[in-house]
Amino acid sequence: MEIEKLYQYIITTFEGEGFQKMILGQKIEPTTKDECTERQKLEEGLEEKLYQQLLKRLAMNFVEQFFHVNSKKPLKKQHYIAILEMYQKLLNGIFEQKTDEMILKEHFEEMKKVMDQINMGCEHEHEKRDYTPSFLLEILGIPEKELKGKILELGCGKEGKLVKYLRSKNLEAYGLDMEVDENEFLEEEDWLQKEFPLEEYDVIFSHLAFSKHFLQEHLSQSGEFVEYASTYMKILGALKVNGKFYYTPSLDFIEELLPEDQYEVMNEFIDEENMRTIIKRLK
Repeated sequence: MEIEKLYQYIITTFEGEGFQKMILGQKIEPTTKDECTERQKLEEGLEEKLYQQLLKRLAMNFVEQFFHVNSKKPLKKQHYIAILEMYQKLLNGIFEQKTDEMILKEHFEEMKKVMDQINMGCEHEHEKRDYTPSFLLEILGIPEKELKGKILELGCGKEGKLVKYLRSKNLEAYGLDMEVDENEFLEEEDWLQKEFPLEEYDVIFSHLAFSKHFLQEHLSQSGEFVEYASTYMKILGALKVNGKFYYTPSLDFIEELLPEDQYEVMNEFIDEENMRTIIKRLK
């Protein structure tokens, strides 16, 4: 059974043209014999492997379209779960032989709920980015009195406000981001292209920056996952012995793979949903 034909049938009928017809009050029905055939295949059921392939394809299309329009908005794990559940409901509606009109209306409402959930989360993240430097350090779990040596912030922002704050405390702090007002302590660079020097930093930290993007690559299984994993290990390699890497959100899928004799991993809850990670290099 060809997943591509099933996928195209669903996208055409229950999104895109389907949404347009519903908004215009036009009747929703399969327009070709091929679409009727694909619907019949779905009503007859799918093997689990094919079902999961189709579900993943639909969810990833939604994610790709979302990032195309909202490239700077983060998605969390619960958002990906909600997207998968949305398409599970859509497929169940077809399996249960509901009418196209009913499925379309239900899917439209489910999509609105998912987008509301994502947008509420994005507003919350925006509020976090406006926190004061001292409060950001508190979120990351970094006591100011323990900051010493050479410090690097990944995703410092254009102005590097936290880096400037630390330097005002006579700390040797540096920042890295894709777009910055470059100077002797702020570097404009893609962290995937950065050659991190070995055993250079006493402290590295990143709030809703590197690990957020790494998590998105992991959940969406896009092409940059390997590059992020490689860069993650380079960052750890840039720590001095006893140096620490602080970040939010946590990355349990790779943290559990770190050698216990080389790294100490500490996870702490910030609130009911979010965790921070502190990794100490042991040798």
